Amino acid sequence: MRREHVERYRLYDCDGSDTPLATGQAALDRWRPGLTVRWLLPPEKPVRRISRQARHRLRRRRLRKRLERQAPLFARELERQALAARPDYYYGTPTKR
Repeated sequence: MRREHVERYRLYDCDGSDTPLATGQAALDRWRPGLTVRWLLPPEKPVRRISRQARHRLRRRRLRKRLERQAPLFARELERQALAARPDYYYGTPTKR
């Protein structure tokens, strides 16, 4: 077990108190029936956001790949039709300032 994983262990009494009796390897060594060992979760990473331009570029790329896989002979024509039918979705709208 890696050291950073062991450091997340906390030993608690079963009476419901939130004060740990021991942490890390000491918590694992001192455990006995009647005590609770909890493993702390790492902090959540922030949600990754992409720009509107990148999102529209990804949508066009996925459309092209999907059409090339489903109908390789007609992919270009079907792509042109899809882009013409939903320009806001695939190209976005200019923002008003």
